[in-house]
Amino acid sequence: MARLLATILMELLFKKLDKLPNHKVILTLVLIVLVVDIFYVLFIVLIFTFIKSLGYISDDLILLLFGDDELFSPFSEFISLVFIAPLFETLIFQMPLYWFISRFTKNLNNLVVIITLVFSAIHVFNGLIAVLGTLPGSFILSITYIYYRRASLSKAYWYTVLMHAIGNFYTWLIIIWMI
Repeated sequence: MARLLATILMELLFKKLDKLPNHKVILTLVLIVLVVDIFYVLFIVLIFTFIKSLGYISDDLILLLFGDDELFSPFSEFISLVFIAPLFETLIFQMPLYWFISRFTKNLNNLVVIITLVFSAIHVFNGLIAVLGTLPGSFILSITYIYYRRASLSKAYWYTVLMHAIGNFYTWLIIIWMI
């Protein structure tokens, strides 16, 4: 199912993006990240809030799902999410993942699905909800990296960092809104 979805979306996106000037490609990806992040994160939050209101979730399960929030500071979260995480996660995870996985498969759909799943799974230390919450964003970041990797490593890195920062900024706004 994930591979079929990746195939369809990549075919549509790559064909459309290849026809656009670079600034419109970036704008298109930013809009996709905005829509996907906001609706997906809000959906997860609403479902969780509903289940919690029914009384089925213990404090231990909340800690497992969402991680430890005792050290939360809006400013430090902003710096971490919007600046530090995009720079380092792209450099440490996405670039090596692409390099390693592309040694075994040249199929772009397989690359996108595998990189998306592994990159999302890395966020398990932020709680299980973070893994689910990062799936759509990871998918967009994988597509961004692979799309621009065809042009150059530098473009792939910086455009992926930009998309990651924008997506994390939306996530930060939602976190602040929920407090």
